[in-house]
Amino acid sequence: SSACSEWTPSSSATDSAGNETTQTGEPISITDTSPPIIEHEPVKTAEIGVDLKIEARIMDNVDIADAILSYRLNDGKLQTIPMEGWKDFGFRISAAVPGSDIKQFGALNYFIQATDSSGNIAYFPTRTKDEPSFITAQIIDTIPPMIYHAPVMEADAGAQILIDALV
Repeated sequence: SSACSEWTPSSSATDSAGNETTQTGEPISITDTSPPIIEHEPVKTAEIGVDLKIEARIMDNVDIADAILSYRLNDGKLQTIPMEGWKDFGFRISAAVPGSDIKQFGALNYFIQATDSSGNIAYFPTRTKDEPSFITAQIIDTIPPMIYHAPVMEADAGAQILIDALV
């Protein structure tokens, strides 16, 4: 982390005779060592082919430099996208995992990272050692099957009818 501001202490006193004096000290660098705070309600499911919006609230005692959503599908390659919408001391932010990335059943694993202007980093969920921890959303399919077939236009009474369909 880096110094985010400098403060010069000073004090003054007046005695009973009205004499005043002021003492000024040496400048003191104030260092921000507090990482941002991330509040997030984990997403439990994602739908195949549908954008998945991930939202959070990020707060910091100084300001937020950036926020990133990192995700991977079924233990695949880790991808990152910027989260947008933050302001100086903490507001709602969001990012959307593209539906075009969510192509198959399984799990979408993700975490959120926020960095303040002093370089302090926070993760949700909290990181253990150097390995990221993930939230897991199960990928579900909500699209009903489509049935294609040529309707039978006529048939003989009592005869079996063969109906071909593509599902």
